[in-house]
Amino acid sequence: MMQSSMERIGIIVPDDIGDIGLYQDMLAMISKLGLTHCVEIHHAALETAIPIAKRMEKKGVHAIVSRGATLELIKQSGISIPLVNIPFHISDLCAIISQAKQHSGLDFPRIGIVTYQDINLDIAAFADLIHLDVRVYKSEASSDSIRRVVKLAQSDGVDVLVGGVTTRKNIHSERPLFLQYVSGESSLEQALREGHTIALARSLERLQANHFKTTVGAIKEGIISLDSENHITILNTAAKKLLGLTEQDEPRTLKSLWPQIYELVSARQTVSDKLVHYHNQQFIVNVIKHQEADLLHGVVITFQKVERIKQVAELQIQKRPTSKGHTADKSFDSIIGNSPALQKAIQLCEAAAKTSSPILLFGETGTGKEIFAQAIHNASLRQHCPFVAVNCAAIPPSLLESELFGYEEGAFTGAMKKGKPGFFEMADTGTIFLDEISALDHYGQTRLLRVLQEKGVSRLGSSHYTPLDFRVIAASNRDLWGMVKKGEFREDLFYRLNVFPVLIAPLRERREDIPVLVEYFSGFYEKNIRIFSPDAIDALAGGVWYGNIRELQHCVQRLCFFHKNGLIRAKHVHAAMEYIRLPDWMDTTGGPAAIGKEVIEKSVSKEVADSDEYACCPASSDCERNRIIETLRSTHGNQQKTSEILGIHKTTLYRKMQRYGIKKVVL
Repeated sequence: MMQSSMERIGIIVPDDIGDIGLYQDMLAMISKLGLTHCVEIHHAALETAIPIAKRMEKKGVHAIVSRGATLELIKQSGISIPLVNIPFHISDLCAIISQAKQHSGLDFPRIGIVTYQDINLDIAAFADLIHLDVRVYKSEASSDSIRRVVKLAQSDGVDVLVGGVTTRKNIHSERPLFLQYVSGESSLEQALREGHTIALARSLERLQANHFKTTVGAIKEGIISLDSENHITILNTAAKKLLGLTEQDEPRTLKSLWPQIYELVSARQTVSDKLVHYHNQQFIVNVIKHQEADLLHGVVITFQKVERIKQVAELQIQKRPTSKGHTADKSFDSIIGNSPALQKAIQLCEAAAKTSSPILLFGETGTGKEIFAQAIHNASLRQHCPFVAVNCAAIPPSLLESELFGYEEGAFTGAMKKGKPGFFEMADTGTIFLDEISALDHYGQTRLLRVLQEKGVSRLGSSHYTPLDFRVIAASNRDLWGMVKKGEFREDLFYRLNVFPVLIAPLRERREDIPVLVEYFSGFYEKNIRIFSPDAIDALAGGVWYGNIRELQHCVQRLCFFHKNGLIRAKHVHAAMEYIRLPDWMDTTGGPAAIGKEVIEKSVSKEVADSDEYACCPASSDCERNRIIETLRSTHGNQQKTSEILGIHKTTLYRKMQRYGIKKVVL
């Protein structure tokens, strides 16, 4: 059985007649099941067990195991934690029958069994099977009820009456004979396993609740949660601080705490970024309903000071690297390639550039969507106006408003005198390029749709509407229509953007562009004479290029770096491609990382070794000499093993040792 230090089980053994057999049996079963670490056991019966049970509850015990009238009295005392009854098994009945025969001296005694719960055992059927008269008397956990049961058993001519502590106390005559309940191993094991299962579940429940409470308490945004009756169920620390409450304050209703928000909640409508005043302070408030069909289960309210939102926005701006300005320096001449697929995309963009309608660029990562966007801008009537590029995936949802729409002058305490314009205002009269548009969540999509429809914005914290004139170019490397069908992207926003759709084909569908791209990139990185052999060009043209032009560019850069003066062959290309695209299974956080590192090292060694020069960069000779010496030392001078580790031929190793003057005496 899995052990955990979280769960705690309380056991109260109801035995006060001096016979500690049940107590000892319970201890033995606890040890057998490996539950010693999580069990607290006590010896008490009837009313004396109640204070013990309540102490267990206060100490955080998750479940209590007991039986008979003792368990019934604990239940009646108002204990809130689960109670587990020690059951009555067929094996227990057999043991009772055996003891009853021995105790009474009769071969077929009439046996009565007093119980306080329904027994999940057909005693009558079993008794008939073995030709015995066994009767069950169900009683309440009170002396009056037990006395009535004892009298009934006497009138029924019962020879042996089986019961617990209360039954024993209420038998005042020689007949019937009394036998204490027997709880065998199977009964004890079942009760303990059930108690342990319940304790595990409740401890995990409590752990999750504490984790949730800690998480909510750590959030700097105010959070108020209401049930279906608008009673406050959660008021986190930030909410209390923002509203000027103490940690001990526990307001019960939203109406008494914040009447203005109560009115919003009573309207039963979702509210987004509502400017609300509270005691001369301004808050941005969101109201989210938890509703299934027409049934409202609760409401969550989040709020934050307008000033705090402004501070976060300014901090993000400060952290952002200095931009080169909102300009576009690419044209259609910057797009390298002559393939029909590429030329078709250029022609579509050239035609669309003359309009002011939205353009939606589709293309895999690395296909050059931003270059197309800049080229469209520079071919349009807005070419002398701003070009503002926005990566939608880089904007956290909480900063979306301040980044895109800015904040108004004088809207916050300590705000900048002129406020801050958002990206849309910066793009006024020009073009705004929304890259990775698919990364916007539903709220961001809704806000963007409204701006596109109204052609204007309202800065954060202001009701003033500013009309704008901008042209939108959006780009996505995902199937937006597929996202629409899955409900992940707004259909109305898709239609708003998809006026001029342009597909930029991946590199694998226009392989004829690869040679000219290779020539362009090689000339860009190195001015020395560089020759790619025909088989090297074929190898590059045959690549898969999941990263498209960007991946090809990096591969060419790598080849130029390692082979400064020599002929670049197909084997060099294959080595470079093996290095660039590591196996899918490589995990840099675990064991396979070591394998991945070996792949990189072998790839580098193989690529450099295949070059006659082996002079890939300044000071590489010293690095190589040191590496050869270290590897030779690690192999105790074994040149075969050293060459295998370095990924070079043994004769190449010997030649390099001669070149660097590495002798065995060094080792």
